[in-house]
Amino acid sequence: MANNVIPAHNLDAEKAVLGSMIFAKAAIYTADEILSVSDFYDARHQIIFVEILKLSSEQKPVDLLTLPESLSNSNQLDKAGGITYLAELAAQSGTGANVKHHAKIISEASQRRYLRDLGHKLIADVEDNKNPAEIATNYSKWLADASVAGQQEDGVEFDQIHTEVAKAYEERAERTRQGIPYAGLDCGFANLNFYLNGLCDHELTVIAARTSIGKTTLGLEMALAVASAGHNVVIFTLEMPRNQIGDWIERLAADLDPGQFRTGSLDSMAYNRWKSEERIPKLPITIFEHRKNIPQMRSQMQRISRTRPVALWVIDYLQLIPGPGRKSKYEDVSYVADELKAISKEFSGHTLALAQLNRNADSRDDKVPYMADLRDSGNIEQSADNVGLIYRPGFYDSMVTAESKKKDGDVAALMRFAEVHITKCKNGPTGHAKLCWVPDRAYFTDEASVVSTENTLDFARIHK
Repeated sequence: MANNVIPAHNLDAEKAVLGSMIFAKAAIYTADEILSVSDFYDARHQIIFVEILKLSSEQKPVDLLTLPESLSNSNQLDKAGGITYLAELAAQSGTGANVKHHAKIISEASQRRYLRDLGHKLIADVEDNKNPAEIATNYSKWLADASVAGQQEDGVEFDQIHTEVAKAYEERAERTRQGIPYAGLDCGFANLNFYLNGLCDHELTVIAARTSIGKTTLGLEMALAVASAGHNVVIFTLEMPRNQIGDWIERLAADLDPGQFRTGSLDSMAYNRWKSEERIPKLPITIFEHRKNIPQMRSQMQRISRTRPVALWVIDYLQLIPGPGRKSKYEDVSYVADELKAISKEFSGHTLALAQLNRNADSRDDKVPYMADLRDSGNIEQSADNVGLIYRPGFYDSMVTAESKKKDGDVAALMRFAEVHITKCKNGPTGHAKLCWVPDRAYFTDEASVVSTENTLDFARIHK
């Protein structure tokens, strides 16, 4: 019975828009910005709309002489209702302001028809026993398309843009005067703040590394720094359950020995330090632990954003996000990377996506990762605003052995050596952000905070 209901439409609004377009060039431009031919319900109106836009694009006048002639030349005049119907439309012409109002009415009716048809198709797909995850992915995208259909974005005059730029600069200048020489949030590492300009709003940063090098640790340390400053953080963990992520965060926050914490053998001093950390239970961190696809992730982000602002979204890790099931893993990951960039623009806060590098770095003598190591994983480097590759030569036994054989070798310094190679950066330079790996605690810290200058391992020496 539902299929017999007449779909949403408004013929009066359609007539009013076309009538105005026949005589007013401004009305043509306004209608063309808001409407497409499929938005018109009446088939006659679709033909007339297309013909008016054709005349306009050819820089020809649109009136009751040129329009019927053009329709006749294309054998469309009778299908469009004839000259009498065109005259009837012209008699209903209104002002430019009315055109915009009526065009939005037409657009909304068109969206209702689209959603109605989508609903019928959804029911059919469900009854045909199609894959639920595939259905959810497809319909989430189609619904998102419907949500932006018909939206008209007005241009912004440059004097307003100038005002916004000047205000943003003054805010940065004030931060510099306060000793904060970067625009975004403090990520917890001075050298990373320098290269990334802090964690800036609406940006996507990808931190990538080989397995077990420390990408999750670095991501959680950045999340902890943001949360400790009182900002909301959301973590999507696709690899580990939430309890493991919780263990990690608590250990980092209280500076606990990972082995003792894992085995329940903390000494009394460490245990008391951990239990006295009143801030830990109050950290504004929300964790989602199941493998969510992009539509599900976007839905969660929309729900959270309605209740509180989020400063940092952390995803661990990118290649584990289920794709739409395209021809290859490369295409799936490319889709995910593009969607994460769209998400970073859509939602306030900084998006930090951790990623896995391929095995190419393992086969190099110096083990240095390169941007090319991401290319087997879709177009991540094109989608991200910033890309950082973690380098820890002390992780590799071959590098440790080679260092121990040097006359002036310093294995301890090699084990501490860590860098994030910033290979792409939107708001700053590329280069090597020097960090320090603390072996007995299994976390990163700023180089200067633990290792004195004379004990740091010079990057050039590693390649001798």
